[in-house]
Amino acid sequence: MTESLTELSEGFNSAFRDYLNGPGGAAFHAAYDLGRRTVDEGLGVLNLATMYQEVLAANLLRADPADATMVAMAAAVFFSEALSPFEITHRSYQEANTALQSSEMRYRELVENANDIIFSFDLQGNFSSINCAGERISGYTRSEAVGMHVSRVLASEYLNLLRQTPGTKLVDGQASTYEVQLTTKDGRNVPLEVSIRLIRQDGRPIGVQGIARDITERKQAEQNERENEERFHLMVHSIRDYAIFMLTSDGRIASWNNGAQRLFRYTVRGIVGAPLPSIYPSDDVQLGMPEHHLRMAEEEGRVEYEGWRVRKDGSRFWASTVLTALREPDGPLRGFVNITHDMTERRNADEALRRMNEVLEEQVHRIAHALHDESGQLLASVHIALSELAAELPPHATKRLTKIEGLLELIEEQIREFSHELRPTILDDLGLVPALKFLANGVSRRTRIMIDVHCEAFDRLPPPVETALYRITQEALTNISRHSKATRMAIRMIRQGEVLRCSIKDNGIGFDVPAVFNRKGQRGMGLSGIEARLDALHGTISIRSAPGQGTELLFSVPLARKDVYSNPIGR
Repeated sequence: MTESLTELSEGFNSAFRDYLNGPGGAAFHAAYDLGRRTVDEGLGVLNLATMYQEVLAANLLRADPADATMVAMAAAVFFSEALSPFEITHRSYQEANTALQSSEMRYRELVENANDIIFSFDLQGNFSSINCAGERISGYTRSEAVGMHVSRVLASEYLNLLRQTPGTKLVDGQASTYEVQLTTKDGRNVPLEVSIRLIRQDGRPIGVQGIARDITERKQAEQNERENEERFHLMVHSIRDYAIFMLTSDGRIASWNNGAQRLFRYTVRGIVGAPLPSIYPSDDVQLGMPEHHLRMAEEEGRVEYEGWRVRKDGSRFWASTVLTALREPDGPLRGFVNITHDMTERRNADEALRRMNEVLEEQVHRIAHALHDESGQLLASVHIALSELAAELPPHATKRLTKIEGLLELIEEQIREFSHELRPTILDDLGLVPALKFLANGVSRRTRIMIDVHCEAFDRLPPPVETALYRITQEALTNISRHSKATRMAIRMIRQGEVLRCSIKDNGIGFDVPAVFNRKGQRGMGLSGIEARLDALHGTISIRSAPGQGTELLFSVPLARKDVYSNPIGR
């Protein structure tokens, strides 16, 4: 420092003498440079003032007394130029200090208004600072918290983390994140996610700074999610009537509930990891049905089908299966969920009902034959007898016989119509559409209800399907004529691809649909019979009606299913 002062003082004296001998820009530049060097050396204004006094005194002693005033004034100007770097430095310091104060204020406001706890503690574990969020969450005031050891608010298992922090966890100066439990002043436990890092000064650690976030809501959400998952797994595994299991994206069984174990008789250990074809009959496996179902579910999102399934012991049962693809929105396929229900009893019941309907249909056929053929022969005999009787009677008596013959012809016509409705030969000979038109004409003549039939032309359907659809329409027309008080009806039937759709609509009094469907016992409108026939065809039914607004019966039948043709109960 002394050597610097000496060199600067000599430089100052030399520059000032040059200034006295010839004032100019070079001398002023030298003065400014001396001032800058003084600042760079870390010297202050007092050091510069001391040099000024020494230089002024030395030059006054050498100067003529008459020039003393001029030397003093020149020294003042020269000194002012040397002070310029100090002025610039001072202003820069003021600006930087103002900016720093503003930054510190903003930082303090940010820290104090933060929702997270911002804190620091020394290497011994004593808190040195805490913000407003820390006061609010912990319950401790700032004056209570500062100087308090962290063991007051952290459980012992979390203290080991803090003990390791200075020596191992944070030696690289990187932050580490933990989940801890904070014990508040009133004894509550608050879960926190804490991120801490070392504070260093001159390369050595002097404390720890951290940010802690209250994760109570997140922990509660995670707990709720775990409980929901546990309840869901409990529910799935408690279901015994349905086999519910997961499949991987490549079709291997990944889970197995108790219902699947009961139905297929495989244990979890014995089936998990096996491919889906393990529970299909060999003929379906050879046809590639398991892969086809997986592919359809992946493409369509969901596929529903019925078919035979195989138990562990090789026995078969008839099953209804819903296979659903699992994927995130716009994401890759994650797997499948399979829900299978044993439908063997229903299939057996359908088969028994089908056989019973076949017997009934045969009986109806015999009755229709008897009405049409045998009654026709008897009526023909009566006509012959009346003709013979008329030949023996006088002309005035034959008029009464003519009236009797007219009544007999009316009876014969009605019997013929009834026999055709019981088992119309037109259905077997010409198909469903002509048979429906014939049926509508007969019902219209008897009931005086105008019936409009509009059926688009389509190819003949399998006889069991045509018979079932004819019986459904016949049942609907019978119930409408009995209960609706309608004056008009319309029958519409169209084929859309592999689905046949039909509408039967009237302008009658209508009814409350929910009330009828919720009614125990007799539901009215022959719905039970219609639903049974549609169920055998795997069809669907819906009814639109309201009091005073008429009724529309809508039903549809899939035509592509082979079991519709082979297992009809509508015969």
